[in-house]
Amino acid sequence: MQTVIKYRLLLHLLFCAGIISCTKKELKPEPRWQPEDFNIEKLNRSFVQAGEELTVYGNNLTQPEGKTEVFLNGRPAEILKAAADSVRVLVPLNAQTGKLMLTISKGEDFRTVYGPEVEVKPTPVIKGFFPFYATRGETIELYTEHFSYDNANNNIVLNGKPVEIVSRRQDTLVVRIPANATDGIFNWSTFNGPLFSLNTGFRIRESSYPVNTVQEWLKADPAFSYMDTLVRGYKQLVPDGYHHRVYDSAASYLASTDKTYTVFYPSDNYYYNTGMSKEAFLNRIKSRPYEYNIFLVAAIVRDHQVDLSTVKNDDTFTTIYTMKMQWDGQGTDDANVIRIIIEDGVKYAQIEGLWGEVRPRVKILKEHKVGNATLIELESELGWVSF
Repeated sequence: MQTVIKYRLLLHLLFCAGIISCTKKELKPEPRWQPEDFNIEKLNRSFVQAGEELTVYGNNLTQPEGKTEVFLNGRPAEILKAAADSVRVLVPLNAQTGKLMLTISKGEDFRTVYGPEVEVKPTPVIKGFFPFYATRGETIELYTEHFSYDNANNNIVLNGKPVEIVSRRQDTLVVRIPANATDGIFNWSTFNGPLFSLNTGFRIRESSYPVNTVQEWLKADPAFSYMDTLVRGYKQLVPDGYHHRVYDSAASYLASTDKTYTVFYPSDNYYYNTGMSKEAFLNRIKSRPYEYNIFLVAAIVRDHQVDLSTVKNDDTFTTIYTMKMQWDGQGTDDANVIRIIIEDGVKYAQIEGLWGEVRPRVKILKEHKVGNATLIELESELGWVSF
């Protein structure tokens, strides 16, 4: 009896061992996924810019079931197009110079190969420009960073029109406004990189405008927005009375189609250079209107349409700002004068008072003929001399 029990127990143990053996065979893990051998042979270029496309050439760069990824100095690059022999990627914006790495993975299984080092050039930037307007064919300055010193690598357009780079000084590019340019924004790229844009718009000045008065010219020409603000908004800015009477004397010329006269006004460049906003300009007029009503009339020469091509050194012209105007008809017709100074071929205007007082001379930039008047554009305010 004991022999039978032992025999049955042995059969039971053998049966269990068989089950366990079968179970172990069923639970054996499948072989780990292994990609085919792959390699990087070359890149289409040795340097790039952030945001630029880069192509990696090699063998077996894409494989069934595998996921291909590209990294530049540890930063993942967006894959634009992938094939077995090439992968085109977008260089990440925060990329830095370093090794290129390509990985093919499935789940947690992966294999990696390294390519050559890629030089990542900094992103080119146009920080601003000056002046904010120009006529076609004139030059302006662009303030830049990270542009190539070889101008052949730089591409700049204004509202889609190619801009010529004339010269450079460190990070300042002197460029010529295209002959067919219109108002718009600057776009640029370097080293075949992506196209960047500047939000600030650039204004095109016309050589002439279909207007008949200086007041209309100030409104039409983007170089005189500050003077247009002063002339058209003056009466709303300052109290009534004496200030308006003096202003009306200036307006009788600026809005006239019959009077012959010349007016000396600064372009917006002066205010941009001093960092004065329109708001600050208006506040200054409100707080010191006596300076600006006198400035308006002291800048007007009566009975002369000055021609800069014929003026001579020390020529003087009487302004409409007289003692009689100052003292509401109680004074005389003695007035300030504007003297033209020519030095080394450069013309300046200087206002002088009755008793020898003078304001600093101001460089003359250009002149504009408007009907019977001449608008002379100055580098800064002419100022005034009180009686």
